[in-house]
Amino acid sequence: LVLNFREVHTMSSDVLAKHAVKFVRDSPTDKPLFVFYTPSSPHRPFTAAPRHRGSWKGRIPSYHPPSVTGSVASKPPWIRKLPRVPQATIDDDIRRQQESLMAVDEAVRDLVDALTDTGRMSNTMFVFMGDNGLMLGEHHLNAWKNLPYRMSTSVPLAIRWDGHLKTNG
Repeated sequence: LVLNFREVHTMSSDVLAKHAVKFVRDSPTDKPLFVFYTPSSPHRPFTAAPRHRGSWKGRIPSYHPPSVTGSVASKPPWIRKLPRVPQATIDDDIRRQQESLMAVDEAVRDLVDALTDTGRMSNTMFVFMGDNGLMLGEHHLNAWKNLPYRMSTSVPLAIRWDGHLKTNG
């Protein structure tokens, strides 16, 4: 079987989810288990599963924070030389990123169902964490994730542990 990068990236959310759910369902219910589900989404190239392509078109407002639209006069010379990232590029990246995450949402749903069906949900901790932040046009930077700017260094983290942690909302 030969797959190109785009195909592997598209399939990883679904293929890994299928294996994770099977692992939960097939593991003895009287033993603890650990599942580490790490799909490629939402990494570039932001490739959505075919069933989700186009589903966010026209649903996300344009991203216009001051770090995207403001002056870069106070930034290092190499940043001042960069052209502004076109708004259409930023908006398209965000839309495609959201579409790529829909398969991850479905995977989480399927894992919750498997854990519930096997009686494990009340004793399960979910840790949702990104591996980095991402620049989406801020300071004329796009796709950068290793610079000392908030959007690059802010790493998403959420923890769910029903009955043990309070909700934040």
